[in-house]
Amino acid sequence: MDLNKETANTKTDAPSPTREPMLLDGLIFDKDGTLFDFSASWESWALALVSELAEGDAARHEVICHAIGFDNENRCFRPDSIVIAHTADEIAAAVEPLQDRYDYTGWWSE
Repeated sequence: MDLNKETANTKTDAPSPTREPMLLDGLIFDKDGTLFDFSASWESWALALVSELAEGDAARHEVICHAIGFDNENRCFRPDSIVIAHTADEIAAAVEPLQDRYDYTGWWSE
């Protein structure tokens, strides 16, 4: 690809006249850890989120961990955790009943 100095530093939304658009044959999502380490990616995030939502309340922390299938003692997801293979909507639905007990209004949606 031959770009001159003028176009090399120009930001534009239009496709480059010298470059063909890239076509995708497929897109891979790997939430269950087949291609990358699920634990390394998600367990520290989950623990931080649960800790933030629990606001220092140990009982609340355990309730949230149970709702998402997180083993707090071993700091990992249980094999049957909904976070491993379910959608964000399904995970939110599992946590939503806690809203009556704890006010988490809107933390899982915009």
